[in-house]
Amino acid sequence: MKIKIKDFKDYIKEEPSVLIKKQLKDLEYENLSKQEEKKLILKIIKTIYEKRIIKSGKDYKKYWEEGWNENYKNYKKSKKNYELIPKYFFKSNIARIGNRLISTKTKLFDFKILRIITNYVYEKYLINEINIVEFGCGTGHNLIALSKINKKANILGLDWSKSSQKILKLLNKKYKRFSGYTFDYFNPKFSKKIKLNEEEWSCFTVASLEQVGHNYKKFINFLKLKKPKIIVNIEPINELMSQDKILDYLSVKYSLNRNYLNNYYYYLKKLEEKKIIKILEVKKSHFGSLYINGYSIIVWKFL
Repeated sequence: MKIKIKDFKDYIKEEPSVLIKKQLKDLEYENLSKQEEKKLILKIIKTIYEKRIIKSGKDYKKYWEEGWNENYKNYKKSKKNYELIPKYFFKSNIARIGNRLISTKTKLFDFKILRIITNYVYEKYLINEINIVEFGCGTGHNLIALSKINKKANILGLDWSKSSQKILKLLNKKYKRFSGYTFDYFNPKFSKKIKLNEEEWSCFTVASLEQVGHNYKKFINFLKLKKPKIIVNIEPINELMSQDKILDYLSVKYSLNRNYLNNYYYYLKKLEEKKIIKILEVKKSHFGSLYINGYSIIVWKFL
């Protein structure tokens, strides 16, 4: 079977662009039998309740440093963008569509789904912006995809990992509009080298803000001070999951066990009620990996 345009329309609730339709064409998968799905659900439950899951947060930095350093070494040697794909995308051929598990047949299925989702928000919100920041940019693969859609913007990749910033230095040789700087969600502040005026820059996060757990208020206060024009988050958002659907329920349990982002959307809603921000778009994740629905979309701005 192949992903249908309808599958993506169920997610974004609007007609996909020409680019998105083209990228959706070659994503193949197979449905699982009820027995296969039961075994996988049991695996998820055992992982959540029986295994010692490593928590995200400040102490997890060393793992990101190791992971991005592996990508750095491979990219430095080959100069091929393929080597910038995070290694966790190669781990499993099981993914999620809606509230069912599937067996993927297309190589890097989950990564290609993520690319379609990021391209959707790039085209809708960032295509005409002049200065764009990705917080938690990792290997820079999202920045490369963005540069193909917005061909004029100055693109800044910020990350707390030294390995990430070594990759950005290499990318700057090929992509002159790129620049990289150190940034820590837990102690948010811009490098003195970053000169961005209020309302003259926009930003996004992709599965990186998830690492802060409940500690997102410092980051939001930082954004309030610096006043970006648009903020786009593509993250696991527990508050959007349905508690009466087994995979949604387990996604939330896994997310809480990993200490991922929690109550972020509810906090944004409170800020909206106080007329501090305006939420422009909210989309519950329609796609995900074995353990989590990781690609909910929230787009917002300060008033």
